[in-house]
Amino acid sequence: DEEQNAWSRLQSLPKGVHHAAAVAYRGEIFVFGGLEGLLTVPTRRVWRYDPRRDAWTELEIMPSARGAAAAVVLGEFIYVVGGVGFTGPTAELARYNPAGDTWQTLEPMPTSRDHLTAAAASGKLYVIGGRKGALATNLAALEVYDPGSRQWTSARDMPRKRGGIAAVAYGELIYVFGGEASTKTFGEVDAYRPATDEWLSAGTMPTPRHGLGAAAVGERIYTVAGGKRPRWSVSVVNEAYRP
Repeated sequence: DEEQNAWSRLQSLPKGVHHAAAVAYRGEIFVFGGLEGLLTVPTRRVWRYDPRRDAWTELEIMPSARGAAAAVVLGEFIYVVGGVGFTGPTAELARYNPAGDTWQTLEPMPTSRDHLTAAAASGKLYVIGGRKGALATNLAALEVYDPGSRQWTSARDMPRKRGGIAAVAYGELIYVFGGEASTKTFGEVDAYRPATDEWLSAGTMPTPRHGLGAAAVGERIYTVAGGKRPRWSVSVVNEAYRP
């Protein structure tokens, strides 16, 4: 609750996962895929949460099982891109239609990767960073998908290679938060301006983290949880960024 600066516990996911992708769409929350258990087995399951009923509904499964993917709302659809499947990092792009509870497989992105992030701006899908499994394989790549032409193009790379990141489109910019490498956790905030294909420095997070979530509410972007140290770590940190 932003106004009260307070948390309350709601109905848990019916099936526990980590490294899932989630978006808000028309007042509900959609959760895609993820990894199950200590063996990190990817799943195809999809869930929808209705805050009015505090209830979950299972939806049509994804075309393939994957975790550490990115999900983005663009128009009337939700796009799920990248991630790690049974055979490693993937370049898959699939589009989910909430109205019909159906999936369509689209053109894969040029670079397969997991632990990436993505955002929508100007009617296009911007896929940012990530890695190819190991922390030493972080990427700075920015690739753009145009649903109209169904084509991918490359844009300017991020200033630094990082995976385990979160992104939010706000105003004219796409903000990228956090991330991890083999020896450090990132606190830098980078901002991308699609109109000019340029990256800007946008400050530093008070608490560097990876594997975090980020969402815009009103005039703030909230960065929630994530690990303070590279590899397996967690936190309950919640910090707000005012663009």
